[in-house]
Amino acid sequence: MTPSTPAAGHAAPFKPRLSLVRILEMNLGFLGLQFSFGLQQGNMAPIYSYLGASEAQIPLLQLAGPMTGLLIQPLNG
Repeated sequence: MTPSTPAAGHAAPFKPRLSLVRILEMNLGFLGLQFSFGLQQGNMAPIYSYLGASEAQIPLLQLAGPMTGLLIQPLNG
């Protein structure tokens, strides 16, 4: 038996062919999600200033969310 043929009794997994429109439809939700995160991130600087952060601290505060996601997400799986 060659590696490219499925084992006896096991069918090869079916992978439907997706059109470009279908792929774009599936990614449209992620576009909205990224857009909303961008708007949220852009509007946080005045809130940080209102809470008492200095101009030098604001870039560090804006990096806290993405860096936390970068470190914690692989741990959660």
